Amino acid sequence: DFACLNADNNDNKNSADKDDWPQTLEALHVFGFTGDTLRTLLRALCCVLQLSNIQFAEEVLEDNPELEGPTVISSAPEELEKLEDVIGIDPLFLQEAMTKRSMSVGTNSHHDTVKVQLSPSVAKESCNALAKEIYARIFQVLVSSINEKTQGEVVQNNKEQHHRHRRRRRRRKSELLGESSGVAKKKKSKKKRRDSMESSFSTKSSTSSREHHRKSKRRGSNASQDSNLTDTSSSYNNTTTTHNNSSGGGNRTNFGIICLLDIFGFERFDVNRFEQLCINYANEHLQNKYVLDNFGRIQEEYEAEGIDLFDFRLIDNSPVLTVLEHKLSGVLTALHEECIRPKGNDESFVYKIKVVHSKSSTPKILVSEKLHRKTEFGIQHFAGLVTYNSTDFVERNTDQLPTDLIRCVAQHSTNELIRSEFQQIVGKTTTTSNHHNNNKKKNNKKTTVLQTFRVQLQDLMNRLSPTHTRYIRCIKPNQDMIPKKTHHLSTMRQLECAGLVTAITISRETYPNKLEYGTCQYRFECLLLCRRRRRRNTNSNQTVKVNSIVSQTYQALCSKSNATADVVDPNSDEYKAARKETVRFLLTNLIPPDIIVRRQSMTAGAVHKQQQHSKNKKEPFACGTTKVYFRAGVLEYLENERLEYYTERVIQIQSWFRCFVTNEW
Repeated sequence: DFACLNADNNDNKNSADKDDWPQTLEALHVFGFTGDTLRTLLRALCCVLQLSNIQFAEEVLEDNPELEGPTVISSAPEELEKLEDVIGIDPLFLQEAMTKRSMSVGTNSHHDTVKVQLSPSVAKESCNALAKEIYARIFQVLVSSINEKTQGEVVQNNKEQHHRHRRRRRRRKSELLGESSGVAKKKKSKKKRRDSMESSFSTKSSTSSREHHRKSKRRGSNASQDSNLTDTSSSYNNTTTTHNNSSGGGNRTNFGIICLLDIFGFERFDVNRFEQLCINYANEHLQNKYVLDNFGRIQEEYEAEGIDLFDFRLIDNSPVLTVLEHKLSGVLTALHEECIRPKGNDESFVYKIKVVHSKSSTPKILVSEKLHRKTEFGIQHFAGLVTYNSTDFVERNTDQLPTDLIRCVAQHSTNELIRSEFQQIVGKTTTTSNHHNNNKKKNNKKTTVLQTFRVQLQDLMNRLSPTHTRYIRCIKPNQDMIPKKTHHLSTMRQLECAGLVTAITISRETYPNKLEYGTCQYRFECLLLCRRRRRRNTNSNQTVKVNSIVSQTYQALCSKSNATADVVDPNSDEYKAARKETVRFLLTNLIPPDIIVRRQSMTAGAVHKQQQHSKNKKEPFACGTTKVYFRAGVLEYLENERLEYYTERVIQIQSWFRCFVTNEW
């Protein structure tokens, strides 16, 4: 049993992991992890599991038990032996690196190194930090291997490849010559017969050519089709060859990519720590990209068309990002300053951000309640209010793997994967320290966890910005990992945290369908000029009146341009305004006023009541500068009416045709 796996005692989850183990091994084989490479990877994972079982305690002194002794590893000897077997480091070296820390005392010119004894809690944190670092390195190796196996191949046109192709062509040519030499004798025997037949063939050649010319005239169409097919096939072969030459001959390094980004969703627990702040901060950036991808373009289009815009503030989370990462008053900036400040603490961090944002005129993003403790503060995220407990924020933000432990693992570990990765860390640390020693202005700067996280997150967003992103929201139906079971309250909370409820609400306020004015008039003016069968009981004078209103609208608006309707410029503003007013009049008479209410009555009762009591009346369509926009279901209604109109006419024409055919016979 391992301590890091026993936190969630779920038998169903453990059994599922056991069943998936063969598939995991098969996937690792696909990406090149076989033999010793696979064994090294799995032993590195065993190091992570075994480090979670290591415990620390203060050694009891025999002479004076009341005094606090040095920190030692208090785990059973079997646990240390297992750890030594998988990581390959002597337990004495590990205990020295985990329980003591080297510190430099003195000035830059002359300083001494002193070993400082750590408390059991700090030693355990160092052990956990080592396990996290090993796991992170394993994950990075896996990702690098998968990317390497799935990336496009770069084929270079060098001399060796050119000579290889020439040797291949020569070999193929020699094989063809070898096959043709076997029939050389038969050709010699037939040569005399061909010579004797040449005279007779020459006399018949003129006659056969004339016959072929007459036949080609009779089947001219078939011959032209055959020639076209031949030309197409030859051009296709040429194109294919050119493509192969271009892909094999050039240095092709630009490939299209398909990337999968898997990230934790929004988190909100009873007690939210530093990890929840980092995860929710990343989700705020992804939500901002989701809003811009799906609603930013709509916002720009509506503003350009002059259509009343929905309340974009309901989905815009830019104020939250401003509160989090502002250079002067941001929450992350204040935490970074508290980490580099001598004797910085969590309570001082919370006090500073509350004082700064209490005077801000922006919407209430950072929430301060009277019942909050000195280490508590709230942030109004896009998915809801989250109260954070800042205990150990400063410590976890400066959580770095001790240098002594890094060097111990890099020097003494027998696991090739762990040793090579930690040697890279040692090399980077040495380079950074030498650079800082050369530049004294950078001696006081520290790299915190959040600072590194922000750089990685910004790099991720820069990579995502030019891509066409598809979003997949994963919902966990129940906590028991049982199929065909859904916990409705938990599912609804996940939908709210994912921002889907707000997105659906905004989608109802938008116009999902649109048509240009010319297209709209062309498709639906038939419905206005000729009523449907179920409306034949209306007065015929109404139809005449409608037609006259349409013509009058054209004439009145076109007269403003001092030109007749026949010669008016279609690109002029007057003509566009005339068409806009005509389409407005057309749709007003075609679309029932209560179509929105009728469609909303089919939705849930709560939504129906909310829509019924809304003060703003929803219009079924909106006329912009160049297009007409329809609400959900309105264009579908018009298309169904148009389909019924043409269906009736087609049936009528078919009946007329059948009567005509019957009378003829």
